[in-house]
Amino acid sequence: NLKNIYYEGTIEQWCNIDILYDLASPFYSSNAVLNIDGQPVTNIVLNDITTIKPNVFYCYAHLKTLDTGNNLIEIGSRAFAECDNLEIVNLSDSITTIRSYAFYQDTNIKEINIPKNLLVIEERAFFDLRSVDMEFNFENIQTIGDYAFYNMTSVTSSTLVIPDTCTHIGTWAFENSKVTTVYLGANIQSIGSAFGDVNNLTDVYIYAETPPVVDNPFRGCDRIERIHVPAGCLEDYKNEPSWSQYIDILVEQE
Repeated sequence: NLKNIYYEGTIEQWCNIDILYDLASPFYSSNAVLNIDGQPVTNIVLNDITTIKPNVFYCYAHLKTLDTGNNLIEIGSRAFAECDNLEIVNLSDSITTIRSYAFYQDTNIKEINIPKNLLVIEERAFFDLRSVDMEFNFENIQTIGDYAFYNMTSVTSSTLVIPDTCTHIGTWAFENSKVTTVYLGANIQSIGSAFGDVNNLTDVYIYAETPPVVDNPFRGCDRIERIHVPAGCLEDYKNEPSWSQYIDILVEQE
């Protein structure tokens, strides 16, 4: 029956509260409205804050927009998960880490961006953002977790470029996306079944001279025609056991 929470601090102070696990969120299984300065919190603009703690807005049904300001570095686990009415998110380029489930199942988000300085996006961080059309624009990413961009079916971008900074892409990370061409950087070391059921995928370009260890990364990609590997490395890929199922479509780049 909780209907209202009246908080005497600032929105930045609320974002710094330790909510130790997700079900401890005051918004879980309630429709409570958070009130700050006597006003319901529906649109958030943050200032002078570097970290948003885990679970602080988990299941908060009244949030519509989020602007993280210019100084944020990290978004905690489930910080904005299952915010059913959240539609617009502006993430500052200062963000380096987005923890697991941060925007999990925010199915009504229509606008969100990938920060330029993002290094780590953990598992299920953007899981099932099915209403978003965005660019998969990675500049400095190092690790992409399991299911990170799972079921983002409204993204129309046809090309996915993973930069040389990236070393790992997790299982089902881009499942159900609509990309047709994937470019994987020179330092990729491991890939789970990251591109499972990416049904429009036809070409993959890999620039790692040492074959990354993979776990069926193109599962269900029935239209894939060629996997292009660096010149002089074709035999290395063919001799790497985890690439055995792709031997017939491995070709050297010209």
